[in-house]
Amino acid sequence: MVTTYIHVNRNEIRQNNKGVEKVLLIRVKRGNSDRYGLEVEIAGQAPGGGSTR
Repeated sequence: MVTTYIHVNRNEIRQNNKGVEKVLLIRVKRGNSDRYGLEVEIAGQAPGGGSTR
């Protein structure tokens, strides 16, 4: 099973709030690949029925 990590860069959020140019602030790491974006959609429920905060 491949683990997926979602990282939100708080410094980039602050930079996006200050300027006109939007910086990609979310990184989704799954296996050996990294994907960057401004938003992420999580479909389904967390393994083990855990809450998503």
